[in-house]
This record gives sequence, C-alpha cells and structure tokens, in this order.
Amino acid sequence: MPQRRSFARKKAPLGARRCPKCGVLMFLISVEATDQADHDLRTFECSSCTYHEVVTVMHRNEPEEELDCSD
Repeated sequence: MPQRRSFARKKAPLGARRCPKCGVLMFLISVEATDQADHDLRTFECSSCTYHEVVTVMHRNEPEEELDCSD
C-alpha cells in the first residue's frame, strides 16, 4: 500500500522573506540609505497580494583592499 507523503512548506532562501498573509515569496523592491551608519531601509513586496514590509537592516562594510600600484 502506498505511503501518504506530506510536503512541508520550504523555507525561504537566505535573506528572502515570505508574505505573512499568503505565504508567497516576497521580492526586494527598494533599498534606501538611513541616517544611521551601516544601516539600510529595505522594502519587500508580495507579488500575489501586494502586501509590503519596510525593514531596517544592519549591514557591514567590507574593508577596502589596498591596491599595489608599484609596477
């Protein structure tokens, strides 16, 4: 007799969000600078129900590599 299989909802990829209303993957539609250093204001929107979220995210700046121009 075949076994019944249940499929769990997959988690969103790292850095992505799912809509709390309908569960569809949300897309990043805007990134804006904030007054705080090392912070961005990111806007996510659901393509299905047009729900949107605005989130403040801390990011880290990578140190600039030193360029060797001694040729």
